[in-house]
Amino acid sequence: ACRDAAAKSGADRLVLLGDIVGYGADPEWCVDRVRGLIAAGATVVRGNHDDAASRTTQSMTSNARIAIEWTRNRLDGDALRKVSGLSGMPK
Repeated sequence: ACRDAAAKSGADRLVLLGDIVGYGADPEWCVDRVRGLIAAGATVVRGNHDDAASRTTQSMTSNARIAIEWTRNRLDGDALRKVSGLSGMPK
């Protein structure tokens, strides 16, 4: 719905601002969907949940750590590499 609304408004490029995984019940689907969007020209920034899924959960709250561990266990190695390879926010 959001993509359709953006296209109807004349948007010609998408920018996803991170946290692709860490919140939903199907993180593998989310990573696959984002792969398609990247192939179509979208820019995707790695969020802190994406970072935690592929690296560490030390800076996360206890509830977020539980969600990230659950997410990490559902992603295969290729999906984790894809999330890890997203561009980070400039410092």
